[in-house]
Amino acid sequence: MRLVTFAASGANRVGAFVDNDRRIVDFAAAGAGADPVFASMQALIEGGPPALDRARELVADAQRSGRGVINTTAAKLLAPLPIPAQMRDFLCFEKHLIQAFARMRQVRAATTADPEKALREMEAAGTYNVPKIWYERPSFYKAPIKT
Repeated sequence: MRLVTFAASGANRVGAFVDNDRRIVDFAAAGAGADPVFASMQALIEGGPPALDRARELVADAQRSGRGVINTTAAKLLAPLPIPAQMRDFLCFEKHLIQAFARMRQVRAATTADPEKALREMEAAGTYNVPKIWYERPSFYKAPIKT
């Protein structure tokens, strides 16, 4: 199930894509009504597994009955979580860091008389590997969210 936040009929809504993203099940129109769990994506997330189970039921029922299903072209897609409760920005992804250190080894090896040998030696010695502390204490910035 791919959840979506969208605007339709002048209101922001929460739903799920169906039919290869050609249509959207609008949870409120599909039977959730004014259930606060479906008032926003944040509310759905906070509703946890029971809310997701109810969302799956709404999707299944809507696909059978057609109730609450709209064409994706009739909706304006919004950010999935328009107003996050909090946001954390981590230093970088592990793959990026691994690739950056590998490139550093290559650049440094290129300055030597035998770049291939130097590169092998640096790799064997663990030169410019991701520091162990990166795995033990991930650094992040917790951005303030204004509502």
